[in-house]
Amino acid sequence: MKILLIRHAESEANAGLRTSDPAAISLTEKGIVQAIKLAEQFSEAPDLIITTTYLRTRQTAQPLIDKFPSVPVEVWPLHEFTFLSPSMCQNTTAMERVPMVKEYWDRCDPFFVHGEGAESFDQFSTRVKVAWEKLKVLRHSSITIFTHGQVMRFLKQYLEEGDLHIGDAMQHLEKNKLTRPIQNAEIIVFQKI
Repeated sequence: MKILLIRHAESEANAGLRTSDPAAISLTEKGIVQAIKLAEQFSEAPDLIITTTYLRTRQTAQPLIDKFPSVPVEVWPLHEFTFLSPSMCQNTTAMERVPMVKEYWDRCDPFFVHGEGAESFDQFSTRVKVAWEKLKVLRHSSITIFTHGQVMRFLKQYLEEGDLHIGDAMQHLEKNKLTRPIQNAEIIVFQKI
């Protein structure tokens, strides 16, 4: 089985714009162009396309869905790690959230929940691992998943380093954010899971 993990194209948050609801962040004009170019790279249809409930992944997937309309599309819980409470981040930019982000990761508590609408690192990692186990039993030869940078970094870490102790996994993920950045519309390919 070949699995392509694709990070969503450039979003409003990536461009430094003010956002409120993590699930409703849209692509920018540049992101829409990236999504179209991404779909143009596909000469063959995948057996399955997976997106998340988040708008930016659905928008990134749409040109590929339009190109191959007979391919089934499923929505899986592979959405971004929302570690900051959305209610505390209303109408803010990524730069304005930096102090809260730093405080969250400096705490390095995998069971800490920042507030309403947020999840702990433990909840995030469990959610992603459960989805990965579900993927392993599918009988498709090619699956394309539109997801998010934190999910892609975590899966790459999980597959390369194994199921680390939860505290170590959290530390590694934050460290890998700097050493292994994942760009908008980047593709990571996994063969034979």
